Amino acid sequence: MARAIDRSRVLLYGTCLALGALAAAGWMREITGEISRPIDSDEQASEMRGRFQRSDPAERIRLIRRLGRSGGVRAAGLLSEALQTSSDPRLRLTAIRQLGLAGGPAAVKQLRALLADGAPAAERYAAIHALGQVRSDQAVEGLIARLESHGETKERSYLLEALAESHHADAAKVLASLADAGELAAIRSLGALGGSEALASLLKLSEHRAASIRLAAIEALGRTADPNAKRRLLDLIRRSDRASRLQAVRALKSFASDDVQVLLSQLAQSKDNALSIAAIEALSDGPLSRQTLLNLLADGSLTARRRALDALGRSDDPTTHPAIAKLLFHPMLADDAARALANSVHPSARELLLNTVDGQSPLMTQRAIVLQLNQLSGPDVEQALTRLLATGAPGIQSSALTRLVALRGEAARPQVLSAHRNGARQLRQQALALLAQWASKDDLPLFVSSLNAGDYSEVQTALRAIKAIGGKRAEEAIFNVIENGGQISKAAAIATLAEVGGDRARKVLLAQITAKDHAGTYNAEWALGKLADPKAREELLAILDDDRQPARVKQRAMRALSYYNDPRTFTELARHKDQTIARTALSYLGRAGGREAEEILIERLRSDDGVSRYGAFSALRQLATPTAVEAIAGRFDQETAAEASNALAQIGSRRAFDVLEDRYSRGDKATQLAVIGALNANQGESAKKLLYAALNSQEKDVVIRAVYQLGQAHDPDVEQRLLNLLSTTDDANIRRTVGSKLRYRATLYANNKQLIDAAYYGRRL
Repeated sequence: MARAIDRSRVLLYGTCLALGALAAAGWMREITGEISRPIDSDEQASEMRGRFQRSDPAERIRLIRRLGRSGGVRAAGLLSEALQTSSDPRLRLTAIRQLGLAGGPAAVKQLRALLADGAPAAERYAAIHALGQVRSDQAVEGLIARLESHGETKERSYLLEALAESHHADAAKVLASLADAGELAAIRSLGALGGSEALASLLKLSEHRAASIRLAAIEALGRTADPNAKRRLLDLIRRSDRASRLQAVRALKSFASDDVQVLLSQLAQSKDNALSIAAIEALSDGPLSRQTLLNLLADGSLTARRRALDALGRSDDPTTHPAIAKLLFHPMLADDAARALANSVHPSARELLLNTVDGQSPLMTQRAIVLQLNQLSGPDVEQALTRLLATGAPGIQSSALTRLVALRGEAARPQVLSAHRNGARQLRQQALALLAQWASKDDLPLFVSSLNAGDYSEVQTALRAIKAIGGKRAEEAIFNVIENGGQISKAAAIATLAEVGGDRARKVLLAQITAKDHAGTYNAEWALGKLADPKAREELLAILDDDRQPARVKQRAMRALSYYNDPRTFTELARHKDQTIARTALSYLGRAGGREAEEILIERLRSDDGVSRYGAFSALRQLATPTAVEAIAGRFDQETAAEASNALAQIGSRRAFDVLEDRYSRGDKATQLAVIGALNANQGESAKKLLYAALNSQEKDVVIRAVYQLGQAHDPDVEQRLLNLLSTTDDANIRRTVGSKLRYRATLYANNKQLIDAAYYGRRL
């Protein structure tokens, strides 16, 4: 990524040079003149105000930015006007930022007014940053006043950064005072501020007893780039604790002097892996550092070699590329080496990368290089991909073919056809998928022959291509597979009939519903529903009315009808003469919904048939309407306690939990067990409240059931309640149950092992 950024910088630099040349030639004279010209008179201010009022939002933002660059009292006044008259958030934020560039007392007054608590947070943060840019006494005074009166963490960090950006003497005093008090953000801001007062404070804090303060100060010393800071960092490396040494090494990144680079080169080759990595990351680019990194590539630890590779890649020195290329054969570093070479801007790196890859290379080398070839293009890349397609490992061949098609498009068709004819299974499947993207009529015989493949995904790929080609021949191929193909091909082809449509498709699908074998029946059910043919619906209903049809066929017909998503169908079937069909229809009514469905389900709650009643409870749970909750509550008794409790707990509304709480408080032991058994702590605070109440029950079985239900949740509050229960009960069964749940909560168990083990094993403490 870093090397890609370097390449982008080169392109950006070239673009800037070109734009500069155009500007010099006069192409941009009008624009640059308008941006840099200050507003010197009231007439100019009035003209700008008029332009602003006549402009669209995008142009207004451009005008605001020009005002900020021009600066001055009148520009600040116009920016303040824009703030007072606009409610557009983007425009307001832009105006706030430009007030910081315009500066002056008026700008500071406006920005300080935005620091009030009532202003939106984004505007307050933008105003804080803008005040830091102004750098005047009044601006810094406003920042300090806000800092002293406000403690919100995020805003405070913005205030500290703005004070550091102001480079003001008063800011240095405030930051130093806060840093001395141990505020880490203030310590870091001192590093950005710099100056003698900041340096003195950081030097003192770099010896602080508290590690967090000491390490923050050492990091900030690196940001100052001061010679005295460098001396302290070098001293800390020689004599301090390990954490401080590591932080000091990292902080030396800001210093490029020879003595620092010599020291970092020595530390980079340390046997201490963490120290070595810190030094590698701090090294500046140069001959000494490159040689150090090359040495590490040869005999450093795995992590150090990886960091060295990354650093060499960023430097992108052609003399290091051969050493990097050797690591293309390393089992753990091949990816890093390939990435370093692929992102280089030098032709030598690309040449090394492409010449290394062929069928004789180790698998990990092929994989690493092919991955990077996805970012490259050109004739040499296509040649390398062609070599891999001919000699690479099976998975590599597939990747190479895919990339080749991405580069050449349909010009790669001969290679794709050859891969499908002659390749191994994985390559053939990939070739088929690539041919399917083109869906050429010329390839129809190839796709038809692929329908007899044993792999379901391959058959689906062929069918997609056949459907895309379309026409009579394509349809005949699909019907032929259904009649004569194997089970896998047949099942896949049946699913496509929903898109083929027509009388023939309907008849074939209905035949699958009544067929004795099971091949493709589920796909036929789905396809009939998606076909949504009224004639098919009537024939499915006729199957349900036919007493000669076996149960399995009627089940298929019911499932097919469910895909129609037609509530009317199942309200009719819920009153069917066949009770099995009527009961099955209830579950579909819950999904279909509607007023009529709700009425039928409420009616079935009063049924003496337990199966129908259970189905009605389950379906009303799916509806989850207020009427459904009241109906369930009205049917809640000792006989239906389990079904009603489960339905209400699944609905989970406030009213549903009120009903559960009422039935629990008034119910007998069996009812209480049913209510508690339907709950778990993951259902929210209402469920936890009931379960916690059950822990205080006089019925031991109710307590044990509540422990089981609470034990399903990984909740610190629940765990603490269960732990407390061990201290308040002497019942061995309850204690054993609690112990069995808490023994698998790692942190809690580690801190209370003796108590939990005693409960689980039945011992007394």
